[in-house]
Amino acid sequence: MATSEWAGPEVYGDGAVPCVRRIRGLLDSGLTTENIRVILPFLSDPGEIHLHLGTLRP
Repeated sequence: MATSEWAGPEVYGDGAVPCVRRIRGLLDSGLTTENIRVILPFLSDPGEIHLHLGTLRP
């Protein structure tokens, strides 16, 4: 039987909080996680989206 030890709290980089907020906002707006996975690389900051509409599928 395998055992695991608690290694302490997760440590995330400085960019993690804005990224999580962005994803949470996209989910709240009704996008699916699959759509978010596709468009996330095109988001440079919360105010800019560099996306070609043909990238998304219904």
